[in-house]
Amino acid sequence: MKPKQYIGWIGLLTVIVALTGTAESGVRPDYYLDSVISINQDMLNIGTDGTDLIVLALGLPGRVQTYDTNGNLLHNYAGTSNYYGAVTWDGTGYVLAERREKAYYRMSSTGVVSGPYGSIDATPTGLTFDGSSLWVSEYAWGVDGILDTTLTRVNPVTFARQGTITVTADTHTDITATPTYGVAWYEGDLFVSFQFVGTVYRFDSDRNLVQEIPLDTDNPRGITVIDGDLFVEDRQLGKIYRYAPVPEPGTLLLLSLGCTSLIRNRRVFYHRVSVLARRRIGHAG
Repeated sequence: MKPKQYIGWIGLLTVIVALTGTAESGVRPDYYLDSVISINQDMLNIGTDGTDLIVLALGLPGRVQTYDTNGNLLHNYAGTSNYYGAVTWDGTGYVLAERREKAYYRMSSTGVVSGPYGSIDATPTGLTFDGSSLWVSEYAWGVDGILDTTLTRVNPVTFARQGTITVTADTHTDITATPTYGVAWYEGDLFVSFQFVGTVYRFDSDRNLVQEIPLDTDNPRGITVIDGDLFVEDRQLGKIYRYAPVPEPGTLLLLSLGCTSLIRNRRVFYHRVSVLARRRIGHAG
């Protein structure tokens, strides 16, 4: 096969690179509502293990459930407390923040619970993992809708505190205090949502607000990001909204050119195969 027959594949690979190069290149794509997943549970919060959704469900006791991104139930584990507030995955198992004891619990990938561990200063509302540290959120406070929310960094092995960061967002409301239920790290960016505010706020590694993502709900609870898609929980409706990045116009053009080139070169390839086959048949006759 001659080198030019690879042009279509190179074009398609170029599109894939363009689609995946977002935060690191400084470009944050807009998002559109891709689908809605009905869980039919009184969800308290959500997270991810990097592939599937983790749902912290209300119950006696609380439960940790996993779903694929189409909403199919994969696992359903019972905890040991009625007061879990948030859940995440730290690479080895589930970590839960407990509101009454203000401490952490572990749950293995098979549902075995251990703890409590460490201590939490304030009532935990959200929990996430950035690949090396846990981050726990609490209530956001402010004036005239301009809210400050503080996240505490926690060692996932010893559960010792390792400092805090604070980010600020103008919610364009008159809210002065609300839980920061939604926190998620993705490609070095921090995603944050507040209850009763229909927006997800995205901050870069320097804590600068770089994007406001409008939602289809004014009552977001937990949020998480899987392979670039943003998942937002609406507890009252028992639904999870899935938002996908909108490709840039240049990326759409690359996609069109790549696919056109791929189709053209495939046609040339199959035409040559057909000609060769006819010649062989004629020679055999």
